[in-house]
Parts: sequence; C-alpha cells; structure tokens
Amino acid sequence: MKTNTRVLIVDDKDENLYYLEALLTGHGCIVEQARHGAAALVQARKSPPDLIVSDLLMPVMDGYTLLRHWKADTRLKQVPFIVYTATYTEAEDERLALSMGADAFILKPAEPDQFMARVREVQANILSDTPAVPKFQVGDEKVLLKVYSETLIRKLEEKTLQLEETNQILKRDIAERKKVEEALRSSEAEFRLLTETMPHIVWVARADGWHVHFNQKWMDYTGLTIEESLGHGWKAPFHPDDQPNAEKLWHQATESGQPYEIEYRLRRADGTYHWMLGRALPLRDAGGTIVKWFGTCTDIDELKQAQQQIGEQARLLDQTQDAILVGDLEHRVLYWNLGAERTYGWTAAEVAGRSAGELFSPDMDQVAVAMETLRIRGEWSGELRHVNKAGAGLIVEGRWTLLRDEGGAPKSVLAVNTDVTERKKSRPTSSGRSGWRASARWPAALPMI
Repeated sequence: MKTNTRVLIVDDKDENLYYLEALLTGHGCIVEQARHGAAALVQARKSPPDLIVSDLLMPVMDGYTLLRHWKADTRLKQVPFIVYTATYTEAEDERLALSMGADAFILKPAEPDQFMARVREVQANILSDTPAVPKFQVGDEKVLLKVYSETLIRKLEEKTLQLEETNQILKRDIAERKKVEEALRSSEAEFRLLTETMPHIVWVARADGWHVHFNQKWMDYTGLTIEESLGHGWKAPFHPDDQPNAEKLWHQATESGQPYEIEYRLRRADGTYHWMLGRALPLRDAGGTIVKWFGTCTDIDELKQAQQQIGEQARLLDQTQDAILVGDLEHRVLYWNLGAERTYGWTAAEVAGRSAGELFSPDMDQVAVAMETLRIRGEWSGELRHVNKAGAGLIVEGRWTLLRDEGGAPKSVLAVNTDVTERKKSRPTSSGRSGWRASARWPAALPMI
C-alpha cells in the first residue's frame, strides 16, 4: 500500500474504529474517522480521501445510503469504497452493495493480512482501471428502492426471529433467565436501532393487520402521535381517493398471506401530499403461520413527477414524423420513438440495447469521423444512407446533438433523422432520369446513429 494514503473509516463503534485505525496506521496510512454516513459525507466533500472503509448499520445515515450518495457525487465517485460489515452478511446484501457501486465487500471480523490484501487489490484495480460504478441504469430507481426495502425488511425479520428464539429459550430454561433477558434486551435494542437508522418509514403489524409499531420517521413525516397511529390510525393521512384501495389491498394481503405493495399519496405534517411506495412482507414461524408483518414506506414523489414529465415528453416526440433516437457512445440504442418505428420498421422493443451498426449497416470509418466532429463541435448534420428492417435502402437527413452529464462529460447522442428517400428518387439528373436507385445494401454508407 502507498505510504501516506488517506483513509476515511466510518463506524459507530469505538472498538471497530480503534482496530481499523491501528491496522491501517501500521501500514503507513493517514486515518480519519466518522461515526455515521452523514458526518463522513461532510468530511469527504471538504477534502476527499484516497479510500473509504464503511460499516453498513449506523445511526443517522446507514452505509447503503452513504454509498449511494458517494457514487452520485462527481468528486467522490472516483474514490474506492470498501464495505466492512458484521450485520449484513448474506449474499443478497453483498449483491446490493456491489450493484450500488461498492469496490469490495468484506465481512467482519477479517484477519489483518486478508483485510489488507483486499485493500491492496482494490487499489490495484483503481490504478489499472476505474472505480466501481453503480450497475443499475437510468429508470431503475424504483427497482433499486424495492431491492433495498427487501434487504432492510429481511434484516428486520432476522432480528425478530432472534427475539422469538430468545423467548423460547427463556421458557425452556428458567435457570438461564438473567442471561437470556440480557440477550433479549440487546436484540430489542438492535431492532429499535435498525428501524430508527433506516431512511424509510418502518412499521410492524400483527398477523391480523393491527399495527403495533411505527418508527420515529412516521411521526415526523405525518405529524401524528404514536397513539394516533396504532391500530387502524395509519389510514388517517392517506389521500381520500387512495384510502379505499389501500384498505382493500391490505385486507387481501392479511387474508392471503401474500406480500403487500401499493403506490399511494400520504399527507405530510405540512399538509401536502407526496407519493409513497408501500411494501410489506409477512414473517412466518417454523410451521408457516404468519406471526407479524413488516412494512416500509418510501417517498417516491420526485420519481413520480420525473416519470410524468418523461411520459409527456415521450408523447410529444411520438407526434413527429421524424425518427428520433438516442444512442450511447458505443452506438447502442437507448431511446426509439414512433417516428423511428415508422421509418425503419423495427419496434422500440426490438432495437433496445442493440448496436446501431447491426441495424443500419453503416461505414464505421465515416461514423468515426462524424463522432469526432460531434466531440469537437457538440453537433453534426449531414445526409445518411441507411437500411431498414426489410433490407431496403433509405436516405435520411440527420441532425446529431451530443448530450453531456452534469459534470460535462459526453454521455449519449440525440439523433433526429428525416426520411428524404422519395424526394431523392424524384430529383432528376442532368440526363433527365431519376438520380436515385433502390438497393438492398449501400456500397459505401455514410455516418449513422
């Protein structure tokens, strides 16, 4: 490991901070500490470290939320992020962390040599390549929230099962009462900590649907007291138009034992309504009987507004006769309007993710020239020769625009192509004949998207 590497360690337990600082300092690192994700973000944004090692279960902001903000920050996303956890230990937990952009996932306690070997491996990967990036795509935010909620609910289930098992031990062996009571108090404290550190509203209900617990975020969000919320009081802040369906689906879930999921509007403490994604899973005992329900509520208001805006924009784009498409920098199709379907014959589903080269049979040397012009000027226009789904030749007038991300880096290409084939066919040559001849394949295609 490089001497004087600045490492930020994030953990809410003194013993973990002490161990990591001693280990990393012994290998020539300069160590900084933070006790939760929010503090880590503030420190890192002032002075980005060379590496971060973070726990997952922490108060104020947990490690998953920290990782998400880290990889979304233009300055911090290049800094390698190592997850070091003793709570989230399942394969699903690791897959979620890696899909969010973590560079390594290490379980506590790790042997010092093994831990440092993983750190050096991450640093070597960074030197030879680039840091890990989130694997979910634009539009997958809702899917990510669902996976995250399922992970958190699974941890709640595990803690509850530990409580149930502890109670059984207490009944079977009264002689171990004091020891078991201590274990029970510890598990309950961890359960409460877990619910309070989540970035979501969390609630618990009995098997019959009677709500028995809400975390503090519910009270802060809705302005209700815990007494007003228990039982069936949770219905009060639902939008009047959404309440009947929410009650109906909840009744069906408790009757059938199937997972509960619904989108609805919830009244905030300030009187405004926000869209929420509500989900709940049943906890069953060894015999398969439901003993409790664990649920989360996630604010998706911004996502709903964005989806609505995108939908309105897409409907407008579908009104034009022009073929409008968006491709990434490797020419893979990301967007394809109805005009493109009419012009080329392929549906949006058929072309999604496919290389434009497969579709249009272009001259890639010409594509390279056009892409260079696009890189320098930010736009390109010209006449293109394409092939449609049936193999017939087309002539289109293309206008390309280079799209950039928030940091100014090239992200994708917006293309607007107008079919001028018929106009070209009817244009006479000096001999009086048409200057266009149909062909299944062009001998030398011009640039395309």
